[in-house]
Amino acid sequence: MKSSVLGSAIVAVGMALILVACTQSSDPPTRQARPGDAGVDQIEEASLERALDESREASGSPGAQAAIIWPDGSTWTGSSGLAAIDARTPVTDGTLFAMGSTTKAYTATLMLDLAEDGDLSLNDPLAKWVPEFAGADRITLRHLLLNTSGLAQIAGSDIPGELDADPDHHLTRDELILEPVCLPGECYHYQSPNYGLLGEVVERATGNTFAQELRQRVLDSLGLRASFFPSQEGSSGPVAVGYGFGPPTPANEVAMLREEGADDDGYPGAGGGLLATSADVARFMHGLFSDGILNEESLAEMVDFAAIEHLAGVDECNAVGLGVVRGSVGQEETWGFGGFTGNFHSSATFFPRYGLTMAVAVNDDGDTAAITQSLAEVALPATEVERPEFVGGSCNYDIYAVRPDGAGLKRLTTHPAIDGGMVTWAPNGEAIAFGTDRKGNGDVFVMAADGGHQRALTRSSAGDGGAAWSPDGGRIAFWSDRVGDNDIYLMARDGGRVEALTSSPQDDILPAWSPDGRKIAFVSGPPGEDHELWVMNADGSRRQRLTRTKTDEWWPTWSPDGTKIAYAFDHRLIGGGGIKIHDLEHDEVTMLDVAVEGPGSPAWSADGRIALVDFGGDIWTVMPDGSHLVQVTDTAAKEFGPAWSPDGRWLAFPSQRWQRDR
Repeated sequence: MKSSVLGSAIVAVGMALILVACTQSSDPPTRQARPGDAGVDQIEEASLERALDESREASGSPGAQAAIIWPDGSTWTGSSGLAAIDARTPVTDGTLFAMGSTTKAYTATLMLDLAEDGDLSLNDPLAKWVPEFAGADRITLRHLLLNTSGLAQIAGSDIPGELDADPDHHLTRDELILEPVCLPGECYHYQSPNYGLLGEVVERATGNTFAQELRQRVLDSLGLRASFFPSQEGSSGPVAVGYGFGPPTPANEVAMLREEGADDDGYPGAGGGLLATSADVARFMHGLFSDGILNEESLAEMVDFAAIEHLAGVDECNAVGLGVVRGSVGQEETWGFGGFTGNFHSSATFFPRYGLTMAVAVNDDGDTAAITQSLAEVALPATEVERPEFVGGSCNYDIYAVRPDGAGLKRLTTHPAIDGGMVTWAPNGEAIAFGTDRKGNGDVFVMAADGGHQRALTRSSAGDGGAAWSPDGGRIAFWSDRVGDNDIYLMARDGGRVEALTSSPQDDILPAWSPDGRKIAFVSGPPGEDHELWVMNADGSRRQRLTRTKTDEWWPTWSPDGTKIAYAFDHRLIGGGGIKIHDLEHDEVTMLDVAVEGPGSPAWSADGRIALVDFGGDIWTVMPDGSHLVQVTDTAAKEFGPAWSPDGRWLAFPSQRWQRDR
């Protein structure tokens, strides 16, 4: 059961800003409300049902479950689709899902409650409770809660090779605790072993199992009867089957966080062992932020998102508190956490301005964020603002430009939609094309190099993504799902004369022109699976696969002389594979040896430099031999695929940045 173990140990790193969609059928959700509940009564039940069904279908998940709680306690619960595909078992409001790392919010709450009672202090060194752990005297419980201990550098270790050789390999404690990425307190590096250690601390501080203490202090106090910690206690109720990485697996087995027959069951699953319904998760979040499980001082400490904002590794759009993360849905600030096990995905979301709580779970690796947003678009307009004085913020995706030395940063787009995908310059340097979802689906837009005169080039009802300008300036390649799966298309620079270059059941995306305009490289693979590097003539003829490595290739870019293609590769489950360079003349592949963590999204300049983005989202430039490494951006924002201006004086790129409210 590889997926459940990896889900507790590894951060899944996805590629942002690529817009796709799919569909499936559903079962209607149900609603529970008390007479006179203002929150629910103002919303048509059918609107919430449609939002859940349509967003679940668009994500392609077999089944979904959701719950909303208003400040007065009124509740709506919904279910959609199938809990088990083969048996055609529908999801119900009582179906149990594996919640993965959403468990961390519970663990943090438990730790703060123990601190309130004087059973421990967050400033205790780990050595006080787990003295046998290497380096425990330098790590505090607060470091573990904030993921600032520096522990468990999985990306860059030899674990990917071990998993390639034996996909069912059981990750032991020794393998999970690897060479630190930094000294304690000097960086943020999210890994579940931090919370596994906290589970041991709870047990040693109280003399109870983690499950006993969690039940006594949190679950029972809130009346959560559909929440279990199956690795240490029994569970009851129907369970969903999870689909995605690995074989279909029931939720209770995933939440066990162990493999049958394994000698080492690892830590107490305080980082991901919760089995629950979405309604119970919503009740927990409501109790945490609205009903006073913790005192005011503890709650303020939990949501102090400024405490580590200065540390390397912190993403300003996902600022970190104690077991919770600050983010946004649309233009509204949110507090909460999410969980991913490889075959289940969950999220718990609190809207502090409205006092509204929402929880969502799906039984695959689908998109809970899209479901949350769809439900929020129905629920929030009909909900009174509970805290009008609250000044929050939201995350926005925009296009920026910066000089290669890091100077002159400027924001080119300010629309609240997602502006991103691929960015490409016109050969004369006077215009930039980019992908966006401003019209509700993916489209290709174009603007002047200074951000002016923004307009749509495509207006299809399908999802059009990315853009790649031909060297002669007359054509733009892009990808679209106009006839099903994504294919590569070509259009004139004004958006006219659209034609398909590929037509296959594969997912064809990320086109890149050769310098002479005669060929287009792209990546192709079954939707949701590994992609490989391909090349074809600019008219779509003579398609040729260049790689057969099963490491998931992305983001091809040509050398200035057209003899090489650089591209990113990723082990998917592990993340941060690196960049390879394929020599087309000699059919040889070499690694770009660059001293940054998890390099990706390469872009080759006309003068031979390669721009890339590191694991944390900063832009660097480097020569193909690994020399002359220069850091371009160094912020808590996340940058994505950079693109060189033709004269090499600017890099344009999408960026995810936090914008304060009005």
